[in-house]
Amino acid sequence: MSEEKNKPKEKKEEGIEFALSYGEAFSTISSINAQKVSEYKHNVYAAGLARKQNHLIFTDHYTLSIENEDGESDEKLEKRVFRMLNSVDLQAKMEIAYGEIFWNGIGLFNDVWEYRGNEYILTKLRHLPSETFSTYPYSASPKIYSSFLPGIIVNEKNEIEYWQTTSDNISVKIKKPFVVKDPASEGFAGTSIILPLVPILEMLKYTWHAEMQVVQRTGAPILFVRLKNPGKEDVKQAKNLIKKWGKDVSFLIRDAVEFPDPKITNESNNLEVINFLHNVLIDYLSPTSSLSHREGTLIGGSDKPREEMILKYISGIHLWLAGIFSRLPQQYLDWNGYKGYTATIHIPTPSIDRSELQLEQAKIGAEYGWLKGNEIRERLGAVALDDEGLEELKRIHERRHLMNKEGGVLTGISTGTEGMMETVIEPRREEGTGEDVSRNTHKELEDAIETLSKEIITALENE
Repeated sequence: MSEEKNKPKEKKEEGIEFALSYGEAFSTISSINAQKVSEYKHNVYAAGLARKQNHLIFTDHYTLSIENEDGESDEKLEKRVFRMLNSVDLQAKMEIAYGEIFWNGIGLFNDVWEYRGNEYILTKLRHLPSETFSTYPYSASPKIYSSFLPGIIVNEKNEIEYWQTTSDNISVKIKKPFVVKDPASEGFAGTSIILPLVPILEMLKYTWHAEMQVVQRTGAPILFVRLKNPGKEDVKQAKNLIKKWGKDVSFLIRDAVEFPDPKITNESNNLEVINFLHNVLIDYLSPTSSLSHREGTLIGGSDKPREEMILKYISGIHLWLAGIFSRLPQQYLDWNGYKGYTATIHIPTPSIDRSELQLEQAKIGAEYGWLKGNEIRERLGAVALDDEGLEELKRIHERRHLMNKEGGVLTGISTGTEGMMETVIEPRREEGTGEDVSRNTHKELEDAIETLSKEIITALENE
C-alpha cells in the first residue's frame, strides 16, 4: 500500500510551444524578414562573413561509419550507403544547409526516396530556398508564428506546416520536408545567425555613403557665390555655375562674382566609425573574442587558447549538423531492414600543427626519464621498434655517451622518421690543447642536435 502511495503521478503537457510573432524588444529587428536579409547576400561585409564561416566549418569531406548491434563496423554496407549519399551530393547540401541557417535560420530540402528493385534508396535531395517560405498562406489560420518566415506556421492541430510561394505567387504546402536548423535556436523556424547584424550593416552602408560624399567634396568642395553690383549676364552665369559646379567643369569668372569662405571644415571621423562597426561584425561571429581584454592581449599570452576555442566552436556546430544529416543514412538502414544498425556522419575538424609541442615533449621526456623508447619515438613521428631494435638503439646511445667522454664527434645523422635518432659516431683526433678539443666537441654536439631537431620537424611535416 505504501509503495502505491509513493508512486509518482503522470505529468501532463502544459503551456504553449510556439509564441505568436509580436512583442519583440527591438522593432528594428522584428521588422526584418528573409527577403530583407537576402538583400545583403552580395554585400561585401555580409558575404565575406558567410564565406569565411563556411571555409572554417567545412575543411574536408565528411566520412560515414555504420555499426551493427554488436558495435562492429560493416565496411561493405558503408561503401554502398556512402555511394548513395554522394549521388545526391550530400557534402554540398550540408554546406548549403549551414549557409541557409546563417542567412535565414533554417535549411529546407525535399528528400526523394524511391525503390530500385527491393532496395529503398535516397535518389534526390532537392534544396528548397528558405526565402520562398516568407509569404503567409492566407488559406491557413490567421496566426503568424514567425515574422521572419511567415510561410512556416502551426495549424489548428498544433502541427508544423511549410508553405512555399512559387514563381506564380501561389502558396503550396510542402509535405514533410527534410529540415535542418540549430536545435538550440528558438522557435520551429530557427533563428538567422546574421539577423542581429542587419542594423550594423545598415549603419555601414549609411556611413560609407557619407564618406563618399566627403571624397566627392575633396574634388569639388561646397561652393558659395556672392555677386557685387551684378548685371543680367552676371546673374545668369552665377546660376549656371552653381548648377553645373563639379570637379570636371571649369568656368570663366566675371568681375562681379566673388567666392566667400564660409569657414566650413571637415571634421568627420567616418572611417573610424566604419572601422568600429566592422569590428562589431567580427566580434559577434568570432569564437575567440572572449579571450581578449581591452588592449587585445590574449589570455595566456599565446595562440593555444585561441586555437582550442576555435576547435571547440567548430566541433559544436559539427555535432548537431552531422547529427541531423545522419538521419538520412539511418532512414536507409531502418527502412531496408537493418535492425539494430547505426549510421553516423562525421565532419572532420581542422587539425593543428603540434610538431613543436611533440618535439619539446620528446626532449623533456628523454631528459628527465619520464618517457621511454617507443613513447619518445611516437612523439617524434617515428615508427615503433621491437625489443631488438630498442636494444640496438640503446647500444648506439651508450656508444655516443662514451665517445662524448673521449672526445668523439657525431657524424652523419640519418634522415627520415624510420631511422630517426640513429647516429654514427667517429672518434676524432686530438688537436690543439685539451680546452680546444672540449670546446670544439661541445660545438659539434650542439650543431648535431640542432640538425637532428630540424630533421625531426621536417619528417613530421612530411607525414
